[in-house]
Amino acid sequence: MAAVPEAAADIAREVMGPVLALDSDARTLLLDMFQCWIDVAGSATATAQALHCHSTTVRYRLRKLEDLTGRSLQTPGDTAELVAALRAVGDLVMWPVELVLTSAGQGGVGRPRCEAASGWPLQVHSE
Repeated sequence: MAAVPEAAADIAREVMGPVLALDSDARTLLLDMFQCWIDVAGSATATAQALHCHSTTVRYRLRKLEDLTGRSLQTPGDTAELVAALRAVGDLVMWPVELVLTSAGQGGVGRPRCEAASGWPLQVHSE
């Protein structure tokens, strides 16, 4: 996806559009939490421990992600789409956030704070 930033932007916008339209803090909170959840193999308990919050908070944020995207983390295909879209957002590290957001808003996605994370840094820069 990184080789074709327009394709990554399309995937990110199509799947994560409502999340990307959130204000910077809310967007960062959801995307960082989701990345951490992926990094710990979908464990809400491990995500909560890594992010220093309660597992109920993680489950609430996961439901919010599902509600915003219209996808269910209980459905493998939906989960795959969400993971692909998250990676597409991450692939846009070198590209202006406007490619993803168009008119949805400004700002960027911060670095994951998941201490258990083994994945790539999730960051999109505005230019």
